[in-house]
Amino acid sequence: SFFFGYPRNGGGDCLAMDTFTSSGEWLNMDCATKFPVVCARKSEPRPVCAPGPWKEGDVIYSPGYPYDASTPCDYFLTVDAGKRVEVEVLLLESNSCCDRLVMEDDVLGGNIVANMTGELTDVVFTTKNSNLMRVSWQPNGGVNVRGMMVQFAHSSCPEGYELVREGECRGQQTIILNSSFKNGAREVIQKCAEIQGQPPIIHNDEHQSYWMKQAPFQSKGYLILGLVCNSDSQRWGWADGSSLEDYRPPGGYNRGKNDRLPGSWSLLILANTGSVFSSSEGLILGSVASYIHTQLRQPTGDGCDTFADDSDDGMCYEVLETASSWNESLRSCENLGSTIASIHNAQENAFIRRLAVASGAVNGVYLGATRTGDAFVWNDGSAWDYDNFYPGFPNAGLGDYLAMDTFSSTGEWMNMDSSSQLAVVCARPANPRPICSTGPWKEGEVIYSPGYPYDASVPCDYLLSVYEGKNVQVEVQLLEANTCCDRLMLEDRMLGGNIVANMSALLLLEIPYFSLTGEISGTTFTTQSSNFMRVSWQPNGGVNVRDHIPRSVV
Repeated sequence: SFFFGYPRNGGGDCLAMDTFTSSGEWLNMDCATKFPVVCARKSEPRPVCAPGPWKEGDVIYSPGYPYDASTPCDYFLTVDAGKRVEVEVLLLESNSCCDRLVMEDDVLGGNIVANMTGELTDVVFTTKNSNLMRVSWQPNGGVNVRGMMVQFAHSSCPEGYELVREGECRGQQTIILNSSFKNGAREVIQKCAEIQGQPPIIHNDEHQSYWMKQAPFQSKGYLILGLVCNSDSQRWGWADGSSLEDYRPPGGYNRGKNDRLPGSWSLLILANTGSVFSSSEGLILGSVASYIHTQLRQPTGDGCDTFADDSDDGMCYEVLETASSWNESLRSCENLGSTIASIHNAQENAFIRRLAVASGAVNGVYLGATRTGDAFVWNDGSAWDYDNFYPGFPNAGLGDYLAMDTFSSTGEWMNMDSSSQLAVVCARPANPRPICSTGPWKEGEVIYSPGYPYDASVPCDYLLSVYEGKNVQVEVQLLEANTCCDRLMLEDRMLGGNIVANMSALLLLEIPYFSLTGEISGTTFTTQSSNFMRVSWQPNGGVNVRDHIPRSVV
């Protein structure tokens, strides 16, 4: 594709392309000319899964390592009877959204030794019960997945806790009396574990300011922090794995004589100075406050709430990993407003299988089909337009109910007896995006914020009126809002009236303007000068809250 007149004598002995021209003509150049370069190599063959057998001391690679990690593979490792298999992960580099390395004690139906994703190096895993291990590389290339798997959680805080922001609940769990700080720390950790929480963890000025205010004077300002001692380095770190050095409190650290502290010490925060200080085992007896923060599950914007979303099929999925019979599984799904899942293409099959594995259901899950005559049909009435049976299945002698082998990387199906104890995948249609309802509203009606109780992110104004000469009375049956961001405003008249209520704090005050936040119920408000009221729900995110249910009563 030479330029006209090229190659020409004296132009040079090396070939170049003019990339500025649309057709990319060539010309010969002096070899000392400085240019970018295009490199090429032969393509690698499609990687295949190596079957082994594997001997002790072998280094095992995923297919295509290090260029192509897209091929799944199972490796079956065995040692002499009476011994245990030990595997060191020299390097794991995977997409946290999609790819997993799963290790199972034994080769079928055993306990999960490890379920890993992301980046990991130099970690050792050992079977506990068997001389066999199944190592399963389960990639999905990051296609058509969100990378988040959730469990059902009710979007309200434990009783007595404050919903602060983005689903984080904070509150005092207990006062520990007459305990050494060593034992006190242990008791705090145990109390936190009871509600799946952690002691206070401080990463920024907001955390520091908040927890300083909570340190009660009746315990001399002591509040045990969520710090743990690394037994190897003998240094402190936060219980969530983050470094203590990520944030330094304004009052600094009072480390005592050394910042290398023994594991029997507790770290506390002092209210009057804001400094962090330590106390050794048995040195002081007293009362310390056990405060906890815990994180609610974040509802999604896809209409699936606490269920997982496949993004393309309009369905939401939830894995119930407790093993049950088919009939018990059906009832469990129905209790969640769903039914056992049906599958209609390979993408749905792969998504459900990954969701099950991520939820710990690696020994199979029930699917929502039963045998009718000689054929299987979906119980939700949808068309039978896809199947993924193992070769030789369905087997006439094994049962009339459908299950997926989730330990298989491709999620093949088999028929089972209804008494088999398996996890189950529930499914339901996605909720539509909530919209603001225009009314009109009548006396006695219950009014919900858009999307209640799953999505509180949509603002809405409700215009209420009664006969002239009367006043509007509204009872807030429930308000659940983030104190940082969300408000419920009540205004006397439709436009330009006095503010009846501006709710975004914790305490009701007997003055015209007051703030109320978090979780409120059973509070009544009345207009003073008008037969109109404007009720305005004003979220700024509305994360992890159910919003309000005002009721208009005259």
